[in-house]
Amino acid sequence: MTDPTPGAGNIPIELDGKQLQMVPTLAACLAISRIAGGLHAAVQRCAQLDMDTICAVIQAGLNLNPNQAKMLPGAAFNAGLMTLSAPCIDFINVVANGGRPIELDEEGEGDADADPLGPASQ
Repeated sequence: MTDPTPGAGNIPIELDGKQLQMVPTLAACLAISRIAGGLHAAVQRCAQLDMDTICAVIQAGLNLNPNQAKMLPGAAFNAGLMTLSAPCIDFINVVANGGRPIELDEEGEGDADADPLGPASQ
């Protein structure tokens, strides 16, 4: 496994007309996992357009403190939950992959033959 390019796992998002970057961190992974009962559950909730989950993912990705996060529901409503759902799901997938973007093959699928316990885990 190669070292990731700095910022390669960042996911862009636009709120209130500002381009922001959600940054995958261990803290973001833990926060998302805890609010939804696991990363898979968070993906499902984002796909279901659950506003609380989408806001929580954005809060974790932008590393906002609770006071800063007070603006999120209004900003999410204005941006549109349908618009925010996909980048939130992408972000959850990146944090689930250790902060690295998912590398897809030419057909747009991950490497199904990759050994999950290959040299990087030894």
